[in-house]
Amino acid sequence: MRNLFGFIVLLFGACCLSSCLDDEPKDKSVEIQVTISSELTEKYGYSTGKPLLLGEYMQVKEGKSNTWESWHPLAIQGFEYKEGHEYVLKIKKTTLANPPADGSSILYTLLSVISDEKKIDIPLTERFRIVGYAASITGDTIPADKKKELEDKVLASFPQSFIGSRYKFVYTDEAETKGKAILYSGEKKTEGSFEKSELKKDNTSCPVYTISLEEQVLKYILVPHDKSIAFAEEVTEKYKNDYPEIETVYALNLIQEEIY
Repeated sequence: MRNLFGFIVLLFGACCLSSCLDDEPKDKSVEIQVTISSELTEKYGYSTGKPLLLGEYMQVKEGKSNTWESWHPLAIQGFEYKEGHEYVLKIKKTTLANPPADGSSILYTLLSVISDEKKIDIPLTERFRIVGYAASITGDTIPADKKKELEDKVLASFPQSFIGSRYKFVYTDEAETKGKAILYSGEKKTEGSFEKSELKKDNTSCPVYTISLEEQVLKYILVPHDKSIAFAEEVTEKYKNDYPEIETVYALNLIQEEIY
């Protein structure tokens, strides 16, 4: 009898546990069709009551909606957006029951490309996003403590708020050596021009971007850095008097190339 009572209690507990598990929230997925415009649009958010320029986003319509929504060009997993093309896609829209604290509650996954139609010709365009900063210092005779001191000074010269800013270069000549430069930073969009050349040294070559923005001229060498790339700006003359042992000093804008 006691064994039977124990079995009943165990069975009741198992049923309760199963019921609780069934009540846990689950992800919900539906298949939808979306239309994506051939042209990007600028998207704004708000920070401390001021408009914040987030960058360039895709224009997307869900199903039969007539309203365009702004989606990040990388929002759909498995899909690579190409500006100038209009797309109709079949995608899976998943609403997460337990979304990450710093992420979206909705995930989009490409199922199939229903149509891909080229609408307009887009000139060669390059986009780079600033993700951090570093310093590069050469000079065999500079003491380690002085080198560290100089590195700290170079890093302190970078405004941290600039991380996340984006450069956009649109080539306007057939030789692809010059064009329009745009800098998206915070709530500000700055337009200017750029010229691209090449620096050759020791059987290697690096692209050089000379950028003119609001009467400021920046000369960046595009160089490899660890597993990424960087815009390197030589600032040797700025520190040569205080640190005569140095050979070269470069301030590095660590960047990621954005392709869409």
